[in-house]
Amino acid sequence: MADPLLPLYPKEYMEDEELFADGYNKDIPVTAGPFGDVEFDDVASRITVHKNEDWWGDEAKLDRIIFAGLDTSAQAGAFANGEVDGFYLGYDAAGYERVKDMEGDGAYFTRAVNHGHRFTALNGSSPRLEDKRVRQAIAMTLDRDTMAEVALGAVDWPITGEVNRLLRSSQNGYQDNSGDLGDRDLDRAAELLDEAGWTLEEGEEIRTNEDGETLTLAYVASEGMDLAVDEGEMAQQMLAEVGIEVDVQQVPANALFSEYVTPGNFEMVTYVLVGTSPFSAGSKGNYGMPLDEDGEDWGANNSKHSTPEIEELFDDLSIETDPERYAEIANEIDALLWDEVLTIPLFERPGLYVVNEDLHNWGEYGLAADYVYEDIGWAKE
Repeated sequence: MADPLLPLYPKEYMEDEELFADGYNKDIPVTAGPFGDVEFDDVASRITVHKNEDWWGDEAKLDRIIFAGLDTSAQAGAFANGEVDGFYLGYDAAGYERVKDMEGDGAYFTRAVNHGHRFTALNGSSPRLEDKRVRQAIAMTLDRDTMAEVALGAVDWPITGEVNRLLRSSQNGYQDNSGDLGDRDLDRAAELLDEAGWTLEEGEEIRTNEDGETLTLAYVASEGMDLAVDEGEMAQQMLAEVGIEVDVQQVPANALFSEYVTPGNFEMVTYVLVGTSPFSAGSKGNYGMPLDEDGEDWGANNSKHSTPEIEELFDDLSIETDPERYAEIANEIDALLWDEVLTIPLFERPGLYVVNEDLHNWGEYGLAADYVYEDIGWAKE
């Protein structure tokens, strides 16, 4: 199994700070995979990789692969028009309607549980969300079943209402760890908000604290993804029932993470976390403590909150070899993540791809680490 590029980092790129930071930005000078000679086309939003003739493994069957950057809402149409040869369909309802009749007639669908799950992240560094009780109240107010139904109801994918952050439903030890926080309970949510100092005065619709500040949360959503906007609007309606105001902000897809999520310019956001291995110890970066002594650098933990206990359990998970104990630790972590409400899991990401009927060894790869890129190819005529 090989990454299509698998970049190498020559000595000069490791020794020079500027080259280390920017040397591979829109340029991949050296690769160690079956494809290389990378071309970036910012105008057409395409990246093209060519067969690496110096690759020492099995020769790639394709001469080149073109990756087209398209909004989710445009991908099904591009496939139906023959502009692309395959795409991740997932839970794109409109896309599913557009291509569902092509299955067995020019296309095939690949289906499997994969590494990903969709969730709502809460920014624990926000003054409005730093109290765990507020985050728990949000978890108990969102109707996860309804949100999953909206996302998955139109595509051919089971809706379970349960998801584990670290174990997929096809893995050993999988279980739901949400407890009471996974059930919608508006009365308990209101009590938690009161306890946290966010009260709803008679005749008012939005909760305030002792300083008169309103409990208003910024929910950022990618404007190129209909589902993300729908999720924001559903959260807005649901949270209004307990006096939480949600400001849904549609932002450019290419700025969602760089300008909002990563720097922490949000309070709520929904997206997918996709792993590269069936072993979840590598998720520590998404849920662990800050990387620096000052507690400012949260790395990949976009919720910007964690506990030492979560950090330590991830360390234990990374060295555990017994499958049963591994599952126990993973479930302990997931239960703690529920209690702290770093994220609110919504559903397992559908492993649903649509592929040209003549293209093989590409599509959904389930719980494997990646495609075998050198094996992707066209059927002989």
